[in-house]
Amino acid sequence: SFSTRLAPFRIEVQPLPEAKRPTNFSGAVGTRFEMTQKLTPDHVRPGDLVTATYTLTFDGYCPSNIWPAIERLSLTGGGARSDLWVRLIATALGMPLTVASSTHAGPALGAARLARAGTGGPLIAGDPADGQLRRVTPDPALAVVLGDKRAAFDAHLRLVR
Repeated sequence: SFSTRLAPFRIEVQPLPEAKRPTNFSGAVGTRFEMTQKLTPDHVRPGDLVTATYTLTFDGYCPSNIWPAIERLSLTGGGARSDLWVRLIATALGMPLTVASSTHAGPALGAARLARAGTGGPLIAGDPADGQLRRVTPDPALAVVLGDKRAAFDAHLRLVR
């Protein structure tokens, strides 16, 4: 093994140069980028809820404002059958949801969408205007109720941490 000691020195950090930047440069710089996906729980039955977690790791710097906005969300499966549940989710997320007009297909529709995406097709086909999909918007009155409950939940969560 080898070690050495240097005299203290000063480093001046300069901004990244403007010249030759790609037009879509976001400010993220680093190496060893890796994205992982995890679905939990590992074993489910039809109708069970799952959590999808995506994690991006790398060595470097990433400004917090570079992530693209989510423009469209879709809900399928058993939960899509309940108008109240769909309204709750849209309101909690603060954005409209696209739901199949006929929810009797339930989990089969979700599986078909994933299969289509796996073969390179779009995850969501169609448009609410074609009658096969409906758009559910957030409910402002429900948002007030959910906001109060969220504040109480956050206060309790701080106590147990």
